[in-house]
Amino acid sequence: MTANPKTINARAAFEWSIRTVLNNWAIWVPLTLVAFLAWVVLWALLQFYSHLIVFMLASALFAIVALQQTQQPRLRLTELAFPRAFQTLGATAVVELIGFLSFALWLGIAAPSFAALVDPYGERPPTPLYADPAAWFILGGFVAFVVLAPLCSFLPLAAADGYGLLAATKRAAANWLRLMALEALSLLTLLIGAVCIGVGLLVAVPIVVCAFAHAYCQAVGRTVEEPTEPTAPTEPTEPTEPEKPTPAPTPAPGENPYAQASNTYLDPQAWPTEPGTGRVRVGRAFSWAWAAFTGNWATCVQLTFAFLVISVVAGNPLLFIVALFLFPAVWFVVVVPFAVSAALRQTDRITFSIGEAKPLHFAQTVVVGLFAAAISWPVPSAVPWGLHQTLPWDVPEGTPMGPITLGIGLLCYLAVSPLWALMPFFAADGSGIGQAIGRGFRRGVRNYFPLLALALACTVLNILGAAVLGLGLLVTIPLSLLAYAHAYREASRGPVPVNKHSTYRSRN
Repeated sequence: MTANPKTINARAAFEWSIRTVLNNWAIWVPLTLVAFLAWVVLWALLQFYSHLIVFMLASALFAIVALQQTQQPRLRLTELAFPRAFQTLGATAVVELIGFLSFALWLGIAAPSFAALVDPYGERPPTPLYADPAAWFILGGFVAFVVLAPLCSFLPLAAADGYGLLAATKRAAANWLRLMALEALSLLTLLIGAVCIGVGLLVAVPIVVCAFAHAYCQAVGRTVEEPTEPTAPTEPTEPTEPEKPTPAPTPAPGENPYAQASNTYLDPQAWPTEPGTGRVRVGRAFSWAWAAFTGNWATCVQLTFAFLVISVVAGNPLLFIVALFLFPAVWFVVVVPFAVSAALRQTDRITFSIGEAKPLHFAQTVVVGLFAAAISWPVPSAVPWGLHQTLPWDVPEGTPMGPITLGIGLLCYLAVSPLWALMPFFAADGSGIGQAIGRGFRRGVRNYFPLLALALACTVLNILGAAVLGLGLLVTIPLSLLAYAHAYREASRGPVPVNKHSTYRSRN
């Protein structure tokens, strides 16, 4: 614990914020993701007003959590408290009101001269950006906002802390230049986060919020707890080879010759296993997947058919706007948990019934699946959109730009898929949310190229399955899932099921 002077140090605030967010990412990343999803939903319902509502709610929530973070090195979700939530919401509303009044004043002063300068004859002449008055008009408003914003930056934090708003404004005014430096670092951080296909904002936004919370504590002379390094999660230990049953000794005269030795029973429905090496092998994964599918094809086909029917019904275009929310909800709440759990169940037993596919760790599988989707969907969405925006206007008619951009987006999606593909399997196998995300990412990085090859092979396989009137998907989808389940067992060093007739049994 260190005591801070009443003069802000922007560099110290940012260094502390980066360390804190990285050590508490399991709290901050889901919190930012929830705020983003709320913005998307409210935008679909309320359009422009969603910006106001989400900004006010998110600012108040982040201010409360960031202030608690300054007093607790390791923050847990169960320890969060909201003692002054309404006061914080009121302070955030005041900040919004000041921003809108400033914007309205700027428009009232500059709009008449701006209109006369830009459009004197009813037509706007084409001009380069540096000579466009509209660009300078927008830049002037942005500069004015940046200059005045530091004066209001402490209001939500002060309300959450029970500190006087007027006193907090005075502290901010006394540190105006230093807050300007902190604001510049914040804008740079947000820009870097936005460049990373928007996914970096899940970390950049918490860093900025925590930096301002640290600066507030410096300004009011409050102590700040230094972040502590989190304890590394224990890696799963490599299982030992099971002892082979030994034949019963020759009975002595007078003993029962038909007595059996104890502990010699083996479950006939269990796969023979061996410990995973931590290295994914694509050929071996598909070899076992085919053996597992052919040995339990009825259950696999029935489950796949049910998943396809549920997905088609939930994504029916006749449902219009409802399908936009129903399909993701059904996919992540029903399809993903049950499909992953069924694939893991298949690695334990040669045959199983549909009732045995029930997920044992439902909640964390849903949350981790949503997280994996959140970090994967911007890639195939942003890349085709960016390519479309940069196309020249004189593209010859008939050029198949749609399939080209779609193909590029698919390749980008496959390129990042190894980083998150194993996360739902870790969650379904009993790991906590943070452990599943962390272990899945580390194992994915370690096996990036084998998992990339597996993703490409599964994509080609499912394209071929869809080409056969879609009926081939009843075979290719379970094959793909089973191959990923085998890859998970290998990567996690767990018990890997072995096909007794496979040619990939060599451990070389």
